[in-house]
Amino acid sequence: MPFDPGGPRPRWIDPDQLQQHAVPTAAYANGCLRSEEFESGLEPVWCCFLHDLELVTLPSADLDRIEAVL
Repeated sequence: MPFDPGGPRPRWIDPDQLQQHAVPTAAYANGCLRSEEFESGLEPVWCCFLHDLELVTLPSADLDRIEAVL
């Protein structure tokens, strides 16, 4: 996902909302969303980091694809 300096600004997300924001990131990494459709997901690096902290749960295949996007 290319860096867009005019893109969305960082915002606070409650821990119980993190999972719902990780799902679009997995969909993008799996080729189910185009970059212009990817709006409400987490940045790929955050998905991996939050998964390591056990704050989001994603299948290992999705994590591998997300890491490939990095």
